[in-house]
Parts: sequence; C-alpha cells; structure tokens
Amino acid sequence: MKRRWISIPLVAGSAVALMLTVPIWLPIAAVFDMALGRRLATVRAFTFATAYAWAEVAGLWRALRAGQDPEANYALQRAWALGLWNLAVGLYQLDVRVDGADQIEPGPLLLLPRHSSLADTLLPITVLGPKHMRPRYVLKRELLWDPCLDVVGNRVPNAFVQRSGDTENAIAGVAALAKDMGPHDAIVLYPEGTRFSPERQARALARVQPERRARCATWRHVMPPHSGGVCAALAVRKMDVVFCAHRGLEPAATAKALLNGSMIGQRVDVSLWRVDAAQIPDGRADQALWLDAMWEEMERRVEAMHRPD
Repeated sequence: MKRRWISIPLVAGSAVALMLTVPIWLPIAAVFDMALGRRLATVRAFTFATAYAWAEVAGLWRALRAGQDPEANYALQRAWALGLWNLAVGLYQLDVRVDGADQIEPGPLLLLPRHSSLADTLLPITVLGPKHMRPRYVLKRELLWDPCLDVVGNRVPNAFVQRSGDTENAIAGVAALAKDMGPHDAIVLYPEGTRFSPERQARALARVQPERRARCATWRHVMPPHSGGVCAALAVRKMDVVFCAHRGLEPAATAKALLNGSMIGQRVDVSLWRVDAAQIPDGRADQALWLDAMWEEMERRVEAMHRPD
C-alpha cells in the first residue's frame, strides 16, 4: 500500500532521530520544565514519544516473523498495547484501580467503553489482555497511518471505519466482526464516536431529537451514544455486553495537554459491569433506548468517581 511507503519510513526515521538527539532535547526539556515547575512533563512526553516510535519499529520487526498466523498476531497486538500502557502508567506515575475485571470473561462479548482521551484507547487491552481475550476493534480509518495498527490490525478481525460519510459500510464492517466469535473473542466499540468535550457534547445534543435531548441534557461526562454499530453487532449475534466507565485519563485528551503536567500522578478508576444477553431487548428502537439507559448508568458511575473519597 502507498500509505505504508510513507508511514513506515516516517516512524522509523522518527525513532532514530529522537534517539540520536536525546543529548539535545533531554537537557533543554528538563530546564524548560524546571523553569515552569511542570514536574518534567516535557521530558516525560518526549520520552514516551521516543519509546512509542521504537515500539513501532519493534512491532513491525516482530510482525515479519509472525506472518499471517492469527494467534501470533493477537499475541503481538497484546504485547504492543500492554507495553505502551505499562510504560504510560510508570512514566506518569498513574494509580490504576479496576473494579469488575472478572466481568470480562467468558466471551463472546461486546465491550463498550466511554471515550474521553487518547489514552483510553489502551484501556480495553488492560482488562482483556491478562485474560488472553482476543479483541476485535472498531477504529477510525485515520489510525491506519500507525504502521503497527495497519500491518497487524489488518491480519486479525478489526474494522477501520470512516467516522462520517459512508455509514452503511461502517455498520456493515462492525456487523462482520460479530461473525465466527468464540469464548475468547470480544468486540471493542466506542459508541460515542469521538472523545468527550463540552463543545462536542453540545453539538451532539443539537443533532438529536428533542425527546432524547431532554434525557441526555444533564450528562456532564458522556455524550449521547450512537446505536448503529451496537445494534448491528447484536443483530448478528446476541451476546453479553460489558460497559467500561472510567475517570482519570481526561488530562490526556490531546497531545498538547500531556505537556502541562496534569496527567502526572493521576488516579485512574475503572468500573466494568456486564449485562446478560437475555436482558437486552430485541429490535433497533428498543436497543437504542436501552443503550441510552446504560449510558445514563455510565454517567452516574463516572460522576461518582469524581466525588472525593
């Protein structure tokens, strides 16, 4: 693919450049951080960027050995994502607390997290990975510019969809993931479609019907979920659904936000709960109402997490 002729050399070149220039950027970033009292936030961000670039290089090298073997590629996907997550936890001194990790197995299941930051895209693997569950991600097509996601992500069942435009193809891609699932398989889908912000929430509310807008208007941490992908997956296979509420990763909403130091030392709370397939209504309209009710519970849990202990 033409995309890989650009993305792979770019990432490999960035890895080499960041490593060779450590003697330059490290002291400059350290002095800058100390002058502004930012707890080495810039140093941490550049360190993570360097490690991320080399994780891409290592992942691509291992992908050559993995070939088309699905289990080898699942193992590589798991090691890559867990490695980046563990690096972020250590580098930013995060205090991660997970409630309900036992809700993850067995599959097949549909995992629906809230979306608030760049970092929460790694959250699913932190609960699925230790159980050796095999995630089938629904991801935006722009992420194909990440070489590891492009190469390995296209060797195992994943759906890279357009967030706008051809919605029918996007929903068909999600539905395809629900086929041939076993007890170790999970579809990971972010129903909000994009990261939460008050501005995005206001725009989302303006697009929904007045009756639904009234139900969702009091939400302070989540946006109205899109039901199309969820309903498409459940139409192919009636399965249990696990919801993932979390707080603490909001300071990583943008790359720029990582430079101000607010992510350092954050407590990250994660709460998972499971709904049995038999409790999920049939029909798209009823499932859309049910999903809104579950997102109301998501809002309630996130709000509770924000209260002082």
